[in-house]
Amino acid sequence: DELSLSEIRKQLIRLEETIIFALIERAQFKKNEKTYQPGAIPNIPSAFFDYFLLETEKLHARVGRYASPDENAFFPDRIPTPILPPKGTDSVLHPNSININPRILNYFKQRVIPSICPEGDDGQYGSSSTCDMAIVQAMSRRIHYGKFVAEAKFRSETERFTKLIEAKDAVGIMDALTFPKVEQSNCERVREKAATYGTDRWGGEVAWRVDPDAIVRIYTDCMSFTKDVQVEYLLRRLGHMRVHYFGGPFSVCSQAIEQHWPGDKAIERGGQASVEQVFLDVIEKRAMYGVVPIGNSQTGTDSATVQQMLRSPGGPSQATVCGEVVVPDTPALIGRGNASDIRVIVGTKEMMTRCNEAIKTEFGYLETRVVVSDQESLFSVSDTVAALMAPSAAVAPLQVLRASMCDRPVYTRCWVICRGPSTSAPTGNDRTVVVFGTKHEPGALVTVLDSMRAHKINMLELSSHPSQSSRLDFDFFVTVQGHVKDGLQQAFEEVAPQCAWLRVVGSYPANGDEMPRETC
Repeated sequence: DELSLSEIRKQLIRLEETIIFALIERAQFKKNEKTYQPGAIPNIPSAFFDYFLLETEKLHARVGRYASPDENAFFPDRIPTPILPPKGTDSVLHPNSININPRILNYFKQRVIPSICPEGDDGQYGSSSTCDMAIVQAMSRRIHYGKFVAEAKFRSETERFTKLIEAKDAVGIMDALTFPKVEQSNCERVREKAATYGTDRWGGEVAWRVDPDAIVRIYTDCMSFTKDVQVEYLLRRLGHMRVHYFGGPFSVCSQAIEQHWPGDKAIERGGQASVEQVFLDVIEKRAMYGVVPIGNSQTGTDSATVQQMLRSPGGPSQATVCGEVVVPDTPALIGRGNASDIRVIVGTKEMMTRCNEAIKTEFGYLETRVVVSDQESLFSVSDTVAALMAPSAAVAPLQVLRASMCDRPVYTRCWVICRGPSTSAPTGNDRTVVVFGTKHEPGALVTVLDSMRAHKINMLELSSHPSQSSRLDFDFFVTVQGHVKDGLQQAFEEVAPQCAWLRVVGSYPANGDEMPRETC
């Protein structure tokens, strides 16, 4: 029985020991940072380790490894179909496509390697990458095995978890999954094994190949990631998960959903006409998550999203940033026939503003017409009317007449928002969003910024916006490097007295955790 407590414990213990041994093996090699840098190894444009992992996964996929419900590929969209026939057994899990391997890979590079390997480069790229692969695959299996644990707990306490799921209470689910004494016992067992397996005794001398405490910290983080998977699984256990987003089916936020939850058939999407409505739907529990734009490489910060975040109530009902997606957003010219036949160009006000220069340069003689939505743009297309839209809108019989209507590639950053505090674990490459107001005194903003500098808070973004409480004041929106669970929460508690008010509105993995897409 895959869901029996004895079977689950046996699997988790086996994976625990696999991770410990793999970490000890990797510690014999230096960091070899070149293996994680794209183009650093001759003849391989991608990072060498990513290439090594991808090619190995292709082979494993051919023999059916990723057909097993307890296995998840790091490159699921780039592996072949199995050559072996399926086993034909039904999974005990509720259908899902949860895969947090991008976060695991990011965490491995940012946190694991620096904590167990000596500095430097020993040139042993193949050997160190073989060890790297053993670690990330074992970590992935252990973390995603949380789905089986979650299913077992749901079946044993169905009524309790059903109430939490129906209330969309991610924090309550996390609390129900957390047993500090059990986690402490696990850490003690891991420390004892790491000290035993990783000790060299030679000529009366005793030395550790890797610090047992470093292995305990890594395994503790694995348990945190496991609970993240369990929460995601249980939130979908009763059916589909609703995600509302700003815009229509071809909008950048719709594309962000596909990028953040690739191929997830459990998602029910709902496009909304305003950013405000997306926030309201999340706060009032009509949607589990929302996706909204926060910045564009051409037009800058999206003030509508920042204003909604400033208005969001504090406490358990506040809207929280829990994810980030960077989406290619270069507008294209979509039409039916040839570009030479076009007499009118339609698009939303935003699209017209972004493509103004290209329209003047290439189509200055044509009529332009502003429409309310992308859907209206799409319905307006004819043999003589073309629309400014995302390239994905070019579904037959429509086609892309001009692939880029900007002089350089454009990207839009989107936030994934949820209700209440985010429960996700740090990855080592995270961002935290903070909003605050300043006191009515000279140099108030400088005082706050000096306090942040004193606490070694690395600021990535700062912007001011009209205050929600006074017409003459301004509030501030800040993005910083790091995660609240890595000490930032305490730092901001000490900064807060310098502010009129301050609220942390979320920590999330930076978009650097996206899987690399280079080909070799």
